[in-house]
Amino acid sequence: MITSAAAIPLAGAQLSTRGRPEGPSAVLSLAVRPAFKDGGGHKRDVSERTPVPVAPPFKEYKATISYVVDPLPDLRILRLALPEPVRFVPGQFAQVILDGQPRPSSFSIASSPANDREIELGFKIIGPNTNLLNRMRKGDTLTLRAPLGRFTFTAEDGDIVCLTGGIGITPFMSMARFIHDKKLPNKCLVIYSAKTRGDLVYFDELERLSREHQAIQVYATLTGQLPDEWEGGTSRIDAEMIREQVPDFLKRTYYVCGPKLFIDAMIEQVRSLGVPDERIKKEVW
Repeated sequence: MITSAAAIPLAGAQLSTRGRPEGPSAVLSLAVRPAFKDGGGHKRDVSERTPVPVAPPFKEYKATISYVVDPLPDLRILRLALPEPVRFVPGQFAQVILDGQPRPSSFSIASSPANDREIELGFKIIGPNTNLLNRMRKGDTLTLRAPLGRFTFTAEDGDIVCLTGGIGITPFMSMARFIHDKKLPNKCLVIYSAKTRGDLVYFDELERLSREHQAIQVYATLTGQLPDEWEGGTSRIDAEMIREQVPDFLKRTYYVCGPKLFIDAMIEQVRSLGVPDERIKKEVW
Protein backbone atom coordinates (compact mmCIF):
# COMPACT_ATOMS: atom_id res chain seq x y z
CA MET A 1 0.00 0.00 0.00
CA ILE A 2 1.38 3.38 -0.99
CA THR A 3 0.47 6.44 0.98
CA SER A 4 1.75 9.58 2.65
CA ALA A 5 2.91 10.80 6.24
CA ALA A 6 1.52 13.11 8.99
CA ALA A 7 -1.27 12.49 11.42
CA ILE A 8 -3.72 15.32 12.13
CA PRO A 9 -7.28 15.42 13.45
CA LEU A 10 -9.99 15.81 10.82
CA ALA A 11 -13.67 16.12 11.71
CA GLY A 12 -12.94 14.47 15.01
CA ALA A 13 -11.56 11.24 13.60
CA GLN A 14 -7.85 10.51 13.70
CA LEU A 15 -6.28 10.82 10.25
CA SER A 16 -2.90 9.65 9.05
CA THR A 17 -1.60 10.62 5.65
CA ARG A 18 1.87 10.27 4.19
CA GLY A 19 4.17 12.46 2.19
CA ARG A 20 7.37 13.21 4.05
CA PRO A 21 9.17 11.91 7.13
CA GLU A 22 7.59 13.27 10.26
CA GLY A 23 10.63 13.36 12.52
CA PRO A 24 11.10 12.18 16.09
CA SER A 25 7.74 13.25 17.48
CA ALA A 26 5.89 11.05 15.00
CA VAL A 27 7.47 7.71 15.84
CA LEU A 28 6.50 5.20 18.50
CA SER A 29 8.31 2.45 20.38
CA LEU A 30 7.58 -0.31 22.90
CA ALA A 31 7.26 0.24 26.63
CA VAL A 32 5.48 -1.11 29.70
CA ARG A 33 1.75 -0.49 30.16
CA PRO A 34 -0.46 -1.78 32.98
CA ALA A 35 -3.92 -2.88 31.83
CA PHE A 36 -7.13 -1.68 30.20
CA LYS A 37 -10.77 -2.25 31.06
CA ASP A 38 -12.88 -4.66 29.05
CA GLY A 39 -16.48 -4.05 28.04
CA GLY A 40 -17.68 -4.97 31.52
CA GLY A 41 -15.37 -2.50 33.22
CA HIS A 42 -12.96 -5.20 34.42
CA LYS A 43 -9.23 -4.68 34.13
CA ARG A 44 -7.46 -7.03 31.74
CA ASP A 45 -3.73 -7.67 31.87
CA VAL A 46 -1.72 -6.79 28.79
CA SER A 47 1.74 -7.79 27.62
CA GLU A 48 4.70 -6.22 29.35
CA ARG A 49 5.90 -5.29 25.87
CA THR A 50 2.96 -3.17 24.80
CA PRO A 51 3.20 -0.34 22.24
CA VAL A 52 3.19 3.08 23.87
CA PRO A 53 4.08 6.46 22.33
CA VAL A 54 7.62 7.53 23.06
CA ALA A 55 9.74 9.30 20.44
CA PRO A 56 12.89 7.70 19.04
CA PRO A 57 13.92 9.09 15.65
CA PHE A 58 13.47 7.10 12.48
CA LYS A 59 16.60 5.60 10.94
CA GLU A 60 17.79 4.58 7.50
CA TYR A 61 18.79 0.98 6.88
CA LYS A 62 20.50 -0.81 4.02
CA ALA A 63 17.98 -3.61 3.58
CA THR A 64 18.36 -6.84 1.63
CA ILE A 65 15.39 -8.52 -0.05
CA SER A 66 15.04 -11.93 1.58
CA TYR A 67 11.67 -13.05 0.24
CA VAL A 68 9.50 -12.20 -2.77
CA VAL A 69 5.99 -13.37 -3.63
CA ASP A 70 3.48 -12.09 -6.18
CA PRO A 71 0.00 -13.15 -4.97
CA LEU A 72 -1.66 -11.33 -7.88
CA PRO A 73 -0.31 -9.95 -11.20
CA ASP A 74 -0.42 -6.38 -9.85
CA LEU A 75 0.58 -7.10 -6.23
CA ARG A 76 3.93 -7.85 -4.65
CA ILE A 77 5.04 -8.78 -1.13
CA LEU A 78 8.66 -8.21 -0.09
CA ARG A 79 10.48 -9.13 3.09
CA LEU A 80 13.53 -7.04 3.83
CA ALA A 81 16.30 -8.26 6.11
CA LEU A 82 17.89 -5.51 8.21
CA PRO A 83 21.45 -5.24 9.51
CA GLU A 84 20.20 -4.23 12.97
CA PRO A 85 16.90 -4.33 14.90
CA VAL A 86 14.17 -1.82 14.06
CA ARG A 87 11.62 -0.74 16.66
CA PHE A 88 8.15 0.06 15.40
CA VAL A 89 4.49 -0.21 16.37
CA PRO A 90 1.75 -2.03 14.41
CA GLY A 91 0.19 0.29 11.85
CA GLN A 92 3.30 2.34 11.12
CA PHE A 93 4.90 2.59 7.69
CA ALA A 94 8.31 2.66 6.03
CA GLN A 95 9.74 4.57 3.11
CA VAL A 96 11.74 2.90 0.34
CA ILE A 97 14.45 5.01 -1.31
CA LEU A 98 15.50 3.87 -4.78
CA ASP A 99 18.55 5.07 -6.70
CA GLY A 100 17.61 7.50 -9.44
CA GLN A 101 14.13 8.20 -8.10
CA PRO A 102 13.42 11.75 -6.87
CA ARG A 103 11.01 10.73 -4.13
CA PRO A 104 10.71 7.77 -1.78
CA SER A 105 7.65 5.53 -1.73
CA SER A 106 5.73 4.89 1.49
CA PHE A 107 4.34 1.46 2.37
CA SER A 108 2.52 0.18 5.44
CA ILE A 109 4.51 -2.40 7.39
CA ALA A 110 2.78 -5.79 7.35
CA SER A 111 5.16 -7.65 9.66
CA SER A 112 4.96 -7.94 13.42
CA PRO A 113 7.20 -5.81 15.67
CA ALA A 114 8.01 -9.08 17.42
CA ASN A 115 10.35 -9.78 14.49
CA ASP A 116 12.61 -6.73 14.67
CA ARG A 117 15.20 -7.83 12.10
CA GLU A 118 12.83 -7.99 9.17
CA ILE A 119 10.25 -5.71 7.55
CA GLU A 120 7.48 -6.99 5.28
CA LEU A 121 5.86 -4.69 2.74
CA GLY A 122 2.89 -5.37 0.48
CA PHE A 123 1.99 -3.05 -2.38
CA LYS A 124 0.14 -2.61 -5.63
CA ILE A 125 2.23 -2.04 -8.77
CA ILE A 126 0.94 1.29 -10.05
CA GLY A 127 3.84 3.68 -10.72
CA PRO A 128 7.56 4.10 -11.52
CA ASN A 129 8.84 3.19 -8.04
CA THR A 130 6.68 0.11 -7.63
CA ASN A 131 7.54 -1.01 -11.15
CA LEU A 132 11.22 -0.78 -10.20
CA LEU A 133 10.52 -2.78 -7.04
CA ASN A 134 8.67 -5.32 -9.17
CA ARG A 135 11.88 -5.96 -11.10
CA MET A 136 14.01 -6.49 -8.00
CA ARG A 137 14.88 -9.98 -6.83
CA LYS A 138 15.98 -11.84 -3.72
CA GLY A 139 19.41 -10.61 -2.65
CA ASP A 140 19.00 -7.11 -4.09
CA THR A 141 19.47 -4.19 -1.70
CA LEU A 142 17.68 -0.90 -1.13
CA THR A 143 17.50 1.90 1.42
CA LEU A 144 14.68 1.72 3.97
CA ARG A 145 13.61 4.58 6.25
CA ALA A 146 11.58 3.53 9.29
CA PRO A 147 9.51 3.72 11.36
CA LEU A 148 7.07 6.50 10.48
CA GLY A 149 3.42 7.30 11.11
CA ARG A 150 0.82 7.64 13.85
CA PHE A 151 -1.81 5.22 12.58
CA THR A 152 -0.96 2.81 15.35
CA PHE A 153 -2.40 0.10 17.55
CA THR A 154 -1.66 0.07 21.28
CA ALA A 155 -3.19 -1.99 24.06
CA GLU A 156 -4.81 1.21 25.32
CA ASP A 157 -7.11 1.04 22.29
CA GLY A 158 -8.78 -1.99 23.87
CA ASP A 159 -10.69 -4.27 21.52
CA ILE A 160 -10.58 -3.21 17.88
CA VAL A 161 -12.31 -3.58 14.52
CA CYS A 162 -10.28 -3.20 11.31
CA LEU A 163 -12.19 -2.23 8.15
CA THR A 164 -10.37 -2.58 4.86
CA GLY A 165 -10.27 -3.83 1.30
CA GLY A 166 -7.60 -5.12 -1.07
CA ILE A 167 -3.99 -4.29 -0.21
CA GLY A 168 -5.23 -1.95 2.54
CA ILE A 169 -4.95 -5.06 4.71
CA THR A 170 -1.20 -4.58 5.29
CA PRO A 171 -1.22 -2.46 8.50
CA PHE A 172 -3.84 -4.79 9.95
CA MET A 173 -1.62 -7.79 9.28
CA SER A 174 0.98 -6.11 11.48
CA MET A 175 -1.64 -5.61 14.22
CA ALA A 176 -3.05 -9.14 13.99
CA ARG A 177 0.39 -10.75 13.85
CA PHE A 178 1.54 -8.75 16.87
CA ILE A 179 -1.54 -9.63 18.92
CA HIS A 180 -0.95 -13.26 17.98
CA ASP A 181 2.80 -13.22 18.66
CA LYS A 182 2.43 -11.58 22.07
CA LYS A 183 -0.84 -13.34 22.92
CA LEU A 184 -2.42 -10.01 23.82
CA PRO A 185 -5.98 -10.10 25.18
CA ASN A 186 -7.18 -7.33 22.83
CA LYS A 187 -9.91 -8.66 20.56
CA CYS A 188 -9.19 -7.87 16.92
CA LEU A 189 -11.85 -8.38 14.23
CA VAL A 190 -10.75 -7.75 10.64
CA ILE A 191 -13.64 -7.12 8.24
CA TYR A 192 -12.10 -7.54 4.81
CA SER A 193 -13.81 -6.63 1.53
CA ALA A 194 -12.70 -7.66 -1.97
CA LYS A 195 -14.19 -8.37 -5.39
CA THR A 196 -13.18 -12.04 -5.55
CA ARG A 197 -11.75 -14.71 -3.25
CA GLY A 198 -8.40 -14.39 -5.03
CA ASP A 199 -8.22 -10.72 -4.12
CA LEU A 200 -8.23 -11.51 -0.39
CA VAL A 201 -4.48 -11.18 0.13
CA TYR A 202 -3.34 -12.67 3.47
CA PHE A 203 -6.81 -14.16 4.13
CA ASP A 204 -5.50 -17.71 4.65
CA GLU A 205 -2.98 -16.46 7.20
CA LEU A 206 -5.62 -14.44 9.03
CA GLU A 207 -7.74 -17.58 9.33
CA ARG A 208 -4.74 -19.47 10.72
CA LEU A 209 -4.03 -16.71 13.25
CA SER A 210 -7.68 -16.81 14.36
CA ARG A 211 -7.44 -20.56 14.96
CA GLU A 212 -4.27 -20.18 17.01
CA HIS A 213 -5.36 -17.17 19.09
CA GLN A 214 -9.03 -16.68 19.92
CA ALA A 215 -8.69 -12.90 20.28
CA ILE A 216 -8.27 -12.63 16.49
CA GLN A 217 -11.23 -12.96 14.13
CA VAL A 218 -11.63 -12.34 10.40
CA TYR A 219 -14.78 -11.86 8.34
CA ALA A 220 -14.49 -11.54 4.57
CA THR A 221 -17.11 -10.19 2.20
CA LEU A 222 -17.05 -10.39 -1.62
CA THR A 223 -18.68 -7.88 -3.96
CA GLY A 224 -18.02 -9.77 -7.22
CA GLN A 225 -18.00 -13.39 -8.32
CA LEU A 226 -18.67 -15.82 -5.48
CA PRO A 227 -16.87 -19.16 -5.21
CA ASP A 228 -18.82 -22.34 -4.56
CA GLU A 229 -19.85 -22.85 -0.92
CA TRP A 230 -18.82 -19.32 0.06
CA GLU A 231 -19.80 -18.68 3.69
CA GLY A 232 -18.73 -15.06 4.06
CA GLY A 233 -20.45 -11.80 3.21
CA THR A 234 -21.81 -10.94 -0.23
CA SER A 235 -22.07 -7.15 -0.10
CA ARG A 236 -20.08 -4.04 0.69
CA ILE A 237 -19.23 -3.31 4.32
CA ASP A 238 -22.02 -1.33 5.96
CA ALA A 239 -23.42 -0.56 9.39
CA GLU A 240 -25.69 -3.61 9.38
CA MET A 241 -22.75 -5.92 8.66
CA ILE A 242 -20.68 -4.33 11.43
CA ARG A 243 -23.57 -4.64 13.89
CA GLU A 244 -24.03 -8.32 13.02
CA GLN A 245 -20.34 -9.19 13.32
CA VAL A 246 -19.54 -7.03 16.35
CA PRO A 247 -22.07 -7.45 19.18
CA ASP A 248 -20.13 -4.99 21.34
CA PHE A 249 -19.69 -2.50 18.48
CA LEU A 250 -20.06 0.56 20.73
CA LYS A 251 -17.14 -0.56 22.90
CA ARG A 252 -14.62 -1.05 20.11
CA THR A 253 -11.99 1.21 18.56
CA TYR A 254 -12.23 1.29 14.75
CA TYR A 255 -9.34 1.38 12.30
CA VAL A 256 -10.07 2.14 8.65
CA CYS A 257 -7.53 1.94 5.84
CA GLY A 258 -7.85 2.50 2.10
CA PRO A 259 -8.54 5.14 -0.55
CA LYS A 260 -10.44 8.28 0.42
CA LEU A 261 -13.81 7.17 -1.00
CA PHE A 262 -13.61 3.93 0.99
CA ILE A 263 -12.53 5.81 4.13
CA ASP A 264 -15.40 8.30 3.84
CA ALA A 265 -17.95 5.52 3.33
CA MET A 266 -16.68 3.52 6.31
CA ILE A 267 -16.56 6.53 8.60
CA GLU A 268 -20.17 7.31 7.71
CA GLN A 269 -21.26 3.75 8.48
CA VAL A 270 -19.39 3.60 11.79
CA ARG A 271 -20.70 6.99 12.89
CA SER A 272 -24.25 5.88 12.08
CA LEU A 273 -23.86 3.22 14.78
CA GLY A 274 -23.22 5.92 17.36
CA VAL A 275 -19.46 5.37 17.63
CA PRO A 276 -17.75 8.65 18.68
CA ASP A 277 -15.07 10.12 16.43
CA GLU A 278 -12.36 9.70 19.04
CA ARG A 279 -12.72 5.93 18.62
CA ILE A 280 -12.15 6.03 14.86
CA LYS A 281 -8.67 6.00 13.34
CA LYS A 282 -8.08 6.23 9.61
CA GLU A 283 -5.25 5.92 7.14
CA VAL A 284 -5.76 7.46 3.68
CA TRP A 285 -3.70 6.33 0.69
